[in-house]
Amino acid sequence: MLQSPGYKARNRLIYLFACGLLTVFGGKRAGFTGAGALGVVVISFVASHGWSTEKGPVAKSFKILWIYAQPALFGLTGAALDVDFLSAEIIGLGLVILAVGIIVRLVVTFFAVSGQGFTVKERLFIALAWLPKATVQAAIGSIAYDTAKEENSGENDLDLGKKLLTISFLVIIVCAPIGAAAIQFSGPRLLRRESSSVHEDSSDHTSQSAEPDRSGLGGSGDNATGEGSDVFAVETTV
Repeated sequence: MLQSPGYKARNRLIYLFACGLLTVFGGKRAGFTGAGALGVVVISFVASHGWSTEKGPVAKSFKILWIYAQPALFGLTGAALDVDFLSAEIIGLGLVILAVGIIVRLVVTFFAVSGQGFTVKERLFIALAWLPKATVQAAIGSIAYDTAKEENSGENDLDLGKKLLTISFLVIIVCAPIGAAAIQFSGPRLLRRESSSVHEDSSDHTSQSAEPDRSGLGGSGDNATGEGSDVFAVETTV
């Protein structure tokens, strides 16, 4: 019996959500607390690759769920931060670590996309576009502190967990606005907009290739297919 697209999308949503919960709580039960979030990412990637073009309805449903889950995630992260624990030394060292990490990430990202047909300006924009960081830090930033508190590991481990949580908080409040501003201001300057004449030319070629060959001098089937393939490549590139 064939399943309707809505029924299939609903089942996939339920299965993926259940597998994510099982990975998070199952990993915590097995003693692998940090592996739960990584497992959710892997499961989502495998499902997205396997469903290919049919992943649209599931992705749309999770996008709606994320609208309500995002405030809760960042709210819980902010509530776990102890303001009295903040000090100039911790904030200063955290900012230094963050600056070094950002510089290394920019350089590595710039060279990682080499040889892919991008211009120097486009590669620079890609490096800047990867600056915003918030979701992962909010999701796993408090794991070390929560684990130390649950296992009564001692004051030393609790302090280390608080420091890690503080640095995660710094990453969010520094990288998110700076990355968004970098994308907003560098996009018009580093990226180029294709002129509309290219689209008009490709549309004219498409309409011509769609007309049948009335001259009788060439094969209508293969010739039209070849021209259509060329035009499609141009449109895809644009």
